[in-house]
Amino acid sequence: MKYLAILFLFPFSIWACSDSSDVNELVAYASILEPTPFPKQVEAIGIFIPSEIDKAHASLMNINYVNGDKLMLQTTISVSKASDWDLQTNPALDGYSISYFYLNLSQVNNIQITVYYHYPKTKDGSIAMCGPVRNHKLSDLMAVKPSKTN
Repeated sequence: MKYLAILFLFPFSIWACSDSSDVNELVAYASILEPTPFPKQVEAIGIFIPSEIDKAHASLMNINYVNGDKLMLQTTISVSKASDWDLQTNPALDGYSISYFYLNLSQVNNIQITVYYHYPKTKDGSIAMCGPVRNHKLSDLMAVKPSKTN
């Protein structure tokens, strides 16, 4: 009987932890913030992700440095909704959260990004353990050209 209960719950856990994008989602992208005049230098990179997906809020971002199939380094950075100043400077950032990090551009193809979303507490105070997850390659995000850039 307990195996039947596990099989019954399994499809719901997949649905709750979905990593497939919705057609109506804002498009994630990345850009160099202030290019240095020297090629192959360390650059400030901005990662722009949807602040909310299916009522879940962006909470954390993992940055993974991989060499082939081997994970070499992983770190977690926070994400913040676009500030009032960001929105005054670029109104197209409405609905986005932003994270920043520095990277030597020769390593762009080695970076994978995972964004975690969490649902707010319910009215009775309970929490959902699993929100949407989005996986990206930095090289793909940098190739995206939003209609209005910052």
